[in-house]
Amino acid sequence: LGNNQKGFTDFIYALKLLPKEVLDKFEVKIVGDGDMRESLIDLCKNIDNVEFIKSMPHHEIIEELKNSDVVMLPSRYEGLSMFALEGLATGNVCLFSKTGGLIDIVDGNGMLFEPQNIESIVLALTELSKLEHDKLIEMKRKSIEICKRKFSPKTISEKFQTIFDVIVEGNK
Repeated sequence: LGNNQKGFTDFIYALKLLPKEVLDKFEVKIVGDGDMRESLIDLCKNIDNVEFIKSMPHHEIIEELKNSDVVMLPSRYEGLSMFALEGLATGNVCLFSKTGGLIDIVDGNGMLFEPQNIESIVLALTELSKLEHDKLIEMKRKSIEICKRKFSPKTISEKFQTIFDVIVEGNK
């Protein structure tokens, strides 16, 4: 079910549809050791710039994110993904499907595409490939700003206090 939720096959089919000059602008790393790993690797056999990493300690994933420009989450359905938040916090451009909590963290710092829509993913990747370097840097900075504004300890604490207050009031 994880593969169905995360939309990896949608993403890989989108990569296969990209013109070579667009595809060559990307270096793709997919981390995971799920039961669909081998079939996803097979699906990518003619795509040179996709690397599969079986597993990686969390601190190494964070380092990879710090050295990346873009995070991609092609989920078909999603709440608020920890990976999405980590991508945001490490200053990446966010390329996310338009679903769940992902919608709330893209605002000038990335692009949203329709979930389970390969053509929409192709369009987003193509648009991303055309961005000037300065625009990419601006979007990366915007991710950090959004993270600080929406997910600071103070903001999260206030949100939890509000939830707590509502629950307590409802139990009186």
